[in-house]
Amino acid sequence: MRNNLKIYASIWLEKIREVDIDESNLATNFLKVKMNIFNREMYVLLNAYYPFLAFASTVEFQHINFIDDPVLSKDFIPFYKVLSEEELNEPLDIRTSKGKVSLENTNRLSSSELEQILFWKPKKVGEVIFNFWD
Repeated sequence: MRNNLKIYASIWLEKIREVDIDESNLATNFLKVKMNIFNREMYVLLNAYYPFLAFASTVEFQHINFIDDPVLSKDFIPFYKVLSEEELNEPLDIRTSKGKVSLENTNRLSSSELEQILFWKPKKVGEVIFNFWD
């Protein structure tokens, strides 16, 4: 999946002035590609485990500013689930009962992933899908 992001980023090389692919993936669960395209700097994020892709204007430790980019989305949609700013900024609805964690937002997370959510206390869906604790 990671190599595919490099290939799809190369589709835009004619329009991109700079590309920086961060493959270190230290303590994150996503690959980050920094681009200067259409006279603005932005990031393409790809989850390491699921085919989820998003765009961001900034990516800093424990803070990502998600954005929508309809032009770029069209090229990635055939290959990935491109998540919108609205989806990623949806507040998490976390419940605990008798030591068990449940996430009321639609999800397919395992019990260990739910425990990580309880430990790290993310506030938004995007903070789970693109996190800094893996």
